[in-house]
Order: sequence, then C-alpha cells, then structure tokens
Amino acid sequence: MKLLKKLPIITMIVVMAQQLSSCGAEAVAALFIPLISAKTWTDQADDQHTFFFNVDTEGKSKSNFIGNENIEGNQDRFSGYYDEHYIEFTYTEINSSDATKLGAKYTGKIEDQKLIRLKTNKGKELVLTSN
Repeated sequence: MKLLKKLPIITMIVVMAQQLSSCGAEAVAALFIPLISAKTWTDQADDQHTFFFNVDTEGKSKSNFIGNENIEGNQDRFSGYYDEHYIEFTYTEINSSDATKLGAKYTGKIEDQKLIRLKTNKGKELVLTSN
C-alpha cells in the first residue's frame, strides 16, 4: 500500500526529469557557433574584394574580432563582435580611396559557415561568401 501512495510522486519525478533532459537537448541543438576565422570571405558582387576576420575566441558562440577588407590593393581595418548568427563591426582605419567608410557600421547575419549578409548604417548591402 505504501508503494501505491508513492507511485504518483515517482511518476512526477520521472516526467520532470524527462522534460529537463529534453529541454537541455533542444538548447544545445539550437546553439550556433560561427567559424569565420582562418578563411577568405569574398564580396559576392566582386571576387577581387575580400575580407578576413581574426576572432578572439574561435569555437565559441560569442566573440570579439578584428578584421580587414582588401580593396584596391589596400587594407581597411575594422573591429566588432558576433553573437551566434548576429554580426556587427565598425571601420577603424581606412587606407583605400573611400574615406567615408571610417566609422561606418555593418550589421547582419551569419547565415551559415559560408554566407554572411550585411547592411551598413549608410544603406549599403554586402553579401560575403566563403569556400
């Protein structure tokens, strides 16, 4: 008889444990870790226009980075961060002919390990691809 009284409590504990383990599995599966370092990113509109990102903590879902854009034989530098799919960076040094980029902020989405879609605070859109 004592076991019958405890059965609802045992059942409730088992159900709660299943819910917690299910919730944890979903949270891990939903985590996106961008791998944007150590590869060349190319402007989809111009394959001579490339970008590089040097990430502080590779293999993490969030990180700061510094980077450079190679255009016209010059390098323009930027710094920023990503948080899973979200990415944001601001130009800090301009060596190309486009001095208006200084301070320009790019925000966008890291779609996957081969595609980043960006938009500037000045209205320009940029799509970067990687092999």
